Amino acid sequence: MKSLFFKFIFLASFVSPAIGADFNCENIVGDWESRRYDETLEAYTVTNASYSKDSSWSFQTYIQSLATQSIHSESGRWECVGSDFLMHVQEVNGNGFGTGDEITHRYKILNLDYNFFRFEVATENCADTISDCKGVVFESTRRAHGS
Repeated sequence: MKSLFFKFIFLASFVSPAIGADFNCENIVGDWESRRYDETLEAYTVTNASYSKDSSWSFQTYIQSLATQSIHSESGRWECVGSDFLMHVQEVNGNGFGTGDEITHRYKILNLDYNFFRFEVATENCADTISDCKGVVFESTRRAHGS
């Protein structure tokens, strides 16, 4: 019976990462795409994001609702330590916030390997945010070069 228990624990360790697991943050570098329905916007979104080795990042989100179509873009710098992922926004839709000003979004990485990146919003106080709030999960797949 003990042997069966240890086999189960051993196999379970490969199925999902441990809580608070450290991830290889170098896997973030590259081009990613995510598609989801945004409850707040009541629209379908497609986001193409690029994360560089120098910690710069940018993305464009294509937003399609029943009434409108729009494109939203942001850029800035990113940080990753263990399972913490921070995006420091320095520019929105081509407009900066001023010298040294930025907005920081905090996320918790749920899964990260070379082809799949899953993270959730880790904002504690939803009243203080103007964007996605706690519990929103983003799932991205690595984009092939040239796509």
